Amino acid sequence: MLSQVLLLAVLVAAAAAQLPDFIPVCARSDPNLEDCIVKAVDDLRPRLMKGIPELDVPAMGPFKIDEVVVGPGFSYRIVGKNLLVTGLEDFRVFRLKADLDRNTFYIGVEIPAVRYTGQYTMNIPTPFMRVNGAGFVNGNATNIRANAVLEGKIVKRDGKSYYNFKTIDLDVKLGDYKLRMDGLFRDNKILEDLVLNMINDRSKEFAWMAEPLAERAAAQKVLQWANMIAKNLPIEDMFP
Repeated sequence: MLSQVLLLAVLVAAAAAQLPDFIPVCARSDPNLEDCIVKAVDDLRPRLMKGIPELDVPAMGPFKIDEVVVGPGFSYRIVGKNLLVTGLEDFRVFRLKADLDRNTFYIGVEIPAVRYTGQYTMNIPTPFMRVNGAGFVNGNATNIRANAVLEGKIVKRDGKSYYNFKTIDLDVKLGDYKLRMDGLFRDNKILEDLVLNMINDRSKEFAWMAEPLAERAAAQKVLQWANMIAKNLPIEDMFP
């Protein structure tokens, strides 16, 4: 879900000359280039919910996650499927640097809160029992921060130069979250509420386990979408 926000910041930094007229242009020689880029991203906020077809940027809301897995390789496993996430439009870019000489972009993003709904399966051993449930889930996450470093190289095609992004280093931190699960214990509502209260009370611990998975999922999307768009934007036109 963070990947679309991070990608938009990269595009504004890298492709101002090719953007539609409704996007402010930031001169490469501007001594306050980073501030100009951040303002340009903020001005785009109202359009993000519908997407930007001129750049093949999909709509930000609701954002669909087909599947996310928490706990692979451990004794527990939680799987979320068909998740719909809202709230990404309230993001704020708090840091952005474009190192054009090294083809590298540094982006920091904050999102106050997101909400999600979907389906889940859960299998968690405890000292007293194995928690094994399936059903619908909804909840929210707050105070999300992400920092990304996106690196690429220049490739030649038909006499023009294009960016091809190869690697990304992404760090995601979740502040807090709350969730509600139906069907955790099919015939025991009291036990279901007890376990959910325990999970929500220990949300920091569960967020710490989920962060590496969020990082890998978002990183894959950023690389995919960044290259999809960059292949249509000659560097000679972006930075004349």
